[in-house]
Amino acid sequence: MSKDMNKISSNLQGVVFLVLGMLIFSLQDIAVKWMGGDYSVLEIVTFRSFIALPLTLLFFRYEGGRGLPTTPQSKLEYIRGLFFFLSYTTHFMGLAALPLAEIAAIKFSAPLMITFLSVVILGERVGPRRWLALLVGFMGVLLIVR
Repeated sequence: MSKDMNKISSNLQGVVFLVLGMLIFSLQDIAVKWMGGDYSVLEIVTFRSFIALPLTLLFFRYEGGRGLPTTPQSKLEYIRGLFFFLSYTTHFMGLAALPLAEIAAIKFSAPLMITFLSVVILGERVGPRRWLALLVGFMGVLLIVR
């Protein structure tokens, strides 16, 4: 019985963290949109990174880590960091140029991109019904964005 209670508690905790994460990303998008006319995108990305670094280290410490995080594959971490930088930079450039409603709709195309890249890069197999569902969802994105 207590194992089931822990699972429910764990599931509820996961839902709460996902909703909190979505709220934080939404607030970040609003803040970037608000600041976009007064600051360059590079300044906004740098400011966001300086805020995220101490918070990330706090979470690392909370999960039991000591010192600074380390990895045996530092080259991959540098590549990952470069992609994160490019991702946030281009995302914030889009925030400055497009209305928030269109950006929210475009974000719904992420499952299609993730699925496509999982097939190309990871060699995952995706069935025709799932591709059809993804394409129908993407058509909805195109309808919203026009």
